[in-house]
Amino acid sequence: MNENHVYDMIIVGGGPGGYTSALYAARAGFDTIVLEKLSAGGQMSLTWQIDNYPGFENGIDGFSLAEKMQKQAEKFGAKSEYAEVFNMDLTGKLKRVETSSGIYIGKTVVIATGANPRELGLAKEKELIGHGVAYCASCDGGGCWWWKFCCIRCCSFKSNC
Repeated sequence: MNENHVYDMIIVGGGPGGYTSALYAARAGFDTIVLEKLSAGGQMSLTWQIDNYPGFENGIDGFSLAEKMQKQAEKFGAKSEYAEVFNMDLTGKLKRVETSSGIYIGKTVVIATGANPRELGLAKEKELIGHGVAYCASCDGGGCWWWKFCCIRCCSFKSNC
């Protein structure tokens, strides 16, 4: 990482929104980097079967779809870096993004941080993600139409779900 390098676009978040932004920016010739703290795809990468994404008539798992999105953006020149963002200064002409792997400077910052589910805190909840425990009603719940289940909470972005 070169702290003197100035990117045209820094994208915070490597989910579908982040990699779509990276794809368009890189294709337009912008020097682009995606900063993701865990893995490409964000929350989507935990989904075992996605049936509502165009172009995959038999569905696709979230991890594979995320990998395809990352590879497509990188094909056009976008770079990816696994780093957690701690602080941003977006006030000047050049934007400063402080991460676990150093400081990034860019002309533009796209914030595509997505969502974080609120977990229930149940025993073995983490082990069962993608195997009966789901946080996305339209992505995960659609494959479980035959189950008798209770939707405890399907939205993580509202304060009174």
